[in-house]
Amino acid sequence: MFDSTETVTNTSDNAVDTLRKDVDGLSNSFGSTLSVIRREVQKNADTIVANKRNQDAFNKSIVETLAQHHRQIDENTATILSVRRLAQNNAARLDVIEPKLVQTDSELTIYVPTVRTDADALLYATNHGIAAGSIKEIKLNAANRYVVVYNTSKTAINGGPEALARPEHVDKVAQFMKTIAIQNQSNRASADKAAQAQGIDKDKVAAVDVDGSTYNYVVDTREDVKTPVAPIEAPKAESFTLDIPVAYSEGYKVKALQDERLKPYLASAKYTTDTNYRLVLNLAGSVSRDQLESLVKTIIDEYAKKA
Repeated sequence: MFDSTETVTNTSDNAVDTLRKDVDGLSNSFGSTLSVIRREVQKNADTIVANKRNQDAFNKSIVETLAQHHRQIDENTATILSVRRLAQNNAARLDVIEPKLVQTDSELTIYVPTVRTDADALLYATNHGIAAGSIKEIKLNAANRYVVVYNTSKTAINGGPEALARPEHVDKVAQFMKTIAIQNQSNRASADKAAQAQGIDKDKVAAVDVDGSTYNYVVDTREDVKTPVAPIEAPKAESFTLDIPVAYSEGYKVKALQDERLKPYLASAKYTTDTNYRLVLNLAGSVSRDQLESLVKTIIDEYAKKA
């Protein structure tokens, strides 16, 4: 018989189990760490993708901006070329216009009393050989006589319509028109005789209005200044006066008398009546009066053939 019994109880893990537990703990720890690393790697990858996307967008913006700048440069270049062409065209136009800036003007002073408005002066000038297109201005001189300023240059700039119709001229001239009534007259001839008896100068009559047996004579009371705009020079010993009749249909005669061949001898020229053009000619050099009169006739005949 046994005096005693000994029971051995294993209350602690053996070495194998402990090792297994340690391995399992390490595995769990590594798994957790790997998950963290995996998440960080994925996060970094997402950040890299996002950064690449932003970089691509930025690169695209740079490319588009550069392209826009190139388009603007091309447009600015085209504009510069257009402005340069415009400047060249303007320079060419100035070359054409510049000779026209040299004006050669002449004046026609009208002394007939029937011209009382700018329209009358314009009609008078055109009926006496002055082209309407060459007229620059219609004005009044110091004696309130109408003066037509016109170009004799072939390349000249003429005045516009505002220079050919000024109402203040009509009002000013009207102040010098006096109406005298000749009553109880049977006809114009008897009225003219009665008007002459009352001292009315027929050359001063601007118009005659008839009202039954009364004839209203509109008389021009203007007096010329001592030095008219276009005075008639008194003939000197070496000069002579030549009157040229000019009908309304013979305007070419006035143009003929402006011919270059007469300029060395022409002292003055103007209308003395509605149909008479007076020249004062100088006997320059050895030219005689007969020779000058013959020259005037020859020139007028030449212009008459062209009219």
